[in-house]
Amino acid sequence: MSNTSILLRPKKWFRISNYIASVCGLFLFAYIINQVLFNENADPTFIQYLLIGVSVIGIVAALFTIFTQHRHQIVVSDDRISKHGFMNREIEYSEIDKVVIRNGGVEVHGEGILETISFGDLHQNYKKARDFLSEKLSDEFHIEVKGRDKFVEQFLASDS
Repeated sequence: MSNTSILLRPKKWFRISNYIASVCGLFLFAYIINQVLFNENADPTFIQYLLIGVSVIGIVAALFTIFTQHRHQIVVSDDRISKHGFMNREIEYSEIDKVVIRNGGVEVHGEGILETISFGDLHQNYKKARDFLSEKLSDEFHIEVKGRDKFVEQFLASDS
């Protein structure tokens, strides 16, 4: 029996656009902070403090994206689905409670609230992983498959 695993990574153009948006966000938020802090015309108001707070959060989020985006990958294997990145998650097929099928992706929900792995058509090998997951879950009767009827039928039909 062969051990099959499918690696899903974000498509190259999606990763590049995330990097570009993050760098532009850094400059934009730094500009906002500069304009608010060094405006000598008036005392800072609540709105200006709010802008500073949002800008600081934006800078942290942009830096976070720049330094963690390259690590993001999802592996669909014979016994589990695992996500590697900032927060690593693994869900074995026996622990899956619900699968939600959407227009552009699949959400796999585990037993806990934070145990959710999502992948979609912005990932390389998406269709191959979706078909493999459909085949693996065809024997599992305890799993609830939700979504629009059209997408659920396509998902369930891909295992044959």
